[in-house]
Amino acid sequence: MYKIIVASHGPMAQGMKASLEFVMGPAENVSALCLDEEGISKFTENAKKLINECTEREILVMVDFLFGSPFNEFSKLAATYDGKMEIISGVSLPALVEAVSCQEDGDSIEIAIPQIKKSATMKTLKEVIEEALSFLPEAEKKEAVKKSCQRTFQALRIDINSEFEVLYAFLDKLPGALKPGGRAAILTFHSGEDRLVKKAFKEGLKAGIYSEINQDVIRPSAEECAKNGRAKSTKLRWAVKAQE
Repeated sequence: MYKIIVASHGPMAQGMKASLEFVMGPAENVSALCLDEEGISKFTENAKKLINECTEREILVMVDFLFGSPFNEFSKLAATYDGKMEIISGVSLPALVEAVSCQEDGDSIEIAIPQIKKSATMKTLKEVIEEALSFLPEAEKKEAVKKSCQRTFQALRIDINSEFEVLYAFLDKLPGALKPGGRAAILTFHSGEDRLVKKAFKEGLKAGIYSEINQDVIRPSAEECAKNGRAKSTKLRWAVKAQE
């Protein structure tokens, strides 16, 4: 028998388990792990704890997005796990029900995964992207598909979480939260966010709200990127509240 871990951005994983138990009853061998406001470090800590507590030698991890943070963190953990760990994306309730049914039948992960994929559409978006990029040479296609998946899922996440709307509201309220001479520094992780911050700071400088902003974006050093791969896409901008 294998252990099932459902992992997601936000509370979806907990909701999936609750729905599963409503349909099938208690699911003691299914764990839910959510990436929430406590951040990725706490998520990874809890993931390691679940893995260490697992008495089964096989673990099936079902995540929401391919190449999302839960997927990426479990991929790293799978590389050092001394048992067998498989990760599939696009988790849905039918897929989870099928996974538990196969689990209760005593199936191995190898037998279970094809059945799970038949029960619900899995990785559909990835398959669409692969078809769209089928004209590329094989040597280039794998990396192109990976990057396209990352960008597409990023766009979905941004829309689902209303991230731009939240950032707009934050930038609008920021001057009121600063004392005269107070400095605000904002770290962004993709170009869309950075453009919004850059525009807001420039408009604030022009309007006299800010007395100073950094003219050139601050990027991480090569040394920092080597130590922390997540830093590669980051950009830092700051602004100083004008004296009244």
